[in-house]
Amino acid sequence: MIRRKLEAAVRVSLQSSPAVGLVGPRQVGKTTLAKSLAAEFTDAIYLDLERPTDLAKLHDPESYLSRHAGSLVILDEAQRMPQLFPVLRALIDDDSRNGRFLVLGSASPDLARQASESLAGRILYHELTGFLLAEIESGKKEVDQSWLRGASELPAPRDRGSEGTRSEPLVDRPSSTSRGTAVQGNKRHQSSAFR
Repeated sequence: MIRRKLEAAVRVSLQSSPAVGLVGPRQVGKTTLAKSLAAEFTDAIYLDLERPTDLAKLHDPESYLSRHAGSLVILDEAQRMPQLFPVLRALIDDDSRNGRFLVLGSASPDLARQASESLAGRILYHELTGFLLAEIESGKKEVDQSWLRGASELPAPRDRGSEGTRSEPLVDRPSSTSRGTAVQGNKRHQSSAFR
């Protein structure tokens, strides 16, 4: 797993605030980061509010969350349950111990409005973006293995109207069908189209 730079800051926030918000676009790794942090807590609870069974647990959110007052409770996709924010406010007002709630959600105006109205002064926010260059460099071995061995499809050359994608690896063998320069070992092979 590629380590996220924000992980240390979220960890510090959990030690200094009863609630921490982790927001950002879908698929940037909020859940992965939260689960990684949860592993550091003895009895963290993860609830995905897109999952019906987890939503059912929160039928009476005050009762359920009160029973787990000693645990870090991770609430993923929190924007799906706006009525939860006033409950969190009340629970934090009753017991303001740090590291009680980690609230995950998309960086939407709705989530910001809901949380700011109810949790003002009770939550610290962090925004997770796509990978930073420094994060990719630190996980370079995993990235190299994935990208350079053709694990993702790359755009085909776009000259003279060519369309499509290319999924073969870009290194270690020259391609007779692609135009441009292919690398094999330390030698460069240039196709006739660019000579």
